[in-house]
Amino acid sequence: MEGFKNEISSEIQNFRKEMVELQESMNFLSNSVDTANNRMKSIQGNIVNINQDLSELRAENAGFRAEVDDMKERMRSLEQYSRRTNIEISGIPETREETPVEIVRDVGKALGIAIEENQIAAAHRIPTFKRDRIPSLIVQFQQKTVRDIWINKYKEKKTLFAKDINAAF
Repeated sequence: MEGFKNEISSEIQNFRKEMVELQESMNFLSNSVDTANNRMKSIQGNIVNINQDLSELRAENAGFRAEVDDMKERMRSLEQYSRRTNIEISGIPETREETPVEIVRDVGKALGIAIEENQIAAAHRIPTFKRDRIPSLIVQFQQKTVRDIWINKYKEKKTLFAKDINAAF
């Protein structure tokens, strides 16, 4: 019986030892779960803040896009307004020693318009991407009324060929 009692006592001690180890494991796991839960709450809070920031940035971006679109439209309007005194003359062959102002004078003569150099703000050829196409000539007049006279005279003339402007063409 004494042996049995010792054996039971030994088993109870082993059982208590295992219970202590089990309790320590449970405490460790509980602490790990608590730590994981705290981290998860922190991450969720960060996600909420990030989503709020994202919403604010999207709204700000939409505002910037609207502002950029408005500025693009204003720029297009200003570009169009700045071109209100321009005409484009196309089909005039390019020569080596040409001067755009002289070409404008020759075109003016062919249309029956006397043009003074002070009526021209700028005159130049614009580059073309096609090699077989003759570069057009852009003329900017000082006044819109001069441009309108040119357009009306061209409409009256209906057709105008390079040889009408200069016999050398």
